[in-house]
Amino acid sequence: MPSGKDGIEVDFGTGKKNLLTNLRAIGEVVDKRSASILNTIAQPRATKMKQRTPVMTGDLRASIHVTKPKVTRKGAEVRWAAGGAAMGYAVVVHEDMSMSHSGEGVYYPSPGVKRSYTKRGQAKFLTSVVNEDAKKMRDEIAEEFDKVFKTFDNPG
Repeated sequence: MPSGKDGIEVDFGTGKKNLLTNLRAIGEVVDKRSASILNTIAQPRATKMKQRTPVMTGDLRASIHVTKPKVTRKGAEVRWAAGGAAMGYAVVVHEDMSMSHSGEGVYYPSPGVKRSYTKRGQAKFLTSVVNEDAKKMRDEIAEEFDKVFKTFDNPG
């Protein structure tokens, strides 16, 4: 084994036991799998968000989706998105905690304009799911990465 200029020898192993080769391979797999794993974790939450969404026409509920997974230099990301054509309604019914979301109700998207919704839902229909499921999502992400890393387990 060649010595470094300070006389210290480092053995990175050979073949499948080469530490540097394994670290590079793990990095490549993490990059490839991160976005997919995040998407898998996010999709059921979008469904849960839809179930909590107050409905006037159904446009807001239909607009809720998970964005296409994206990998950047900073890491992988997915986002929950909602609104579209129903953005004015979305902001009002998501943010106004004083508004009744128990069945039939009204909201005022602008002064003098009154609209109603008839199906149950709740304020904070997006953020409540994220807050409630945060620990479970962390656990699910860890579990998925454990599966990925097990392919690199190399006892010995």
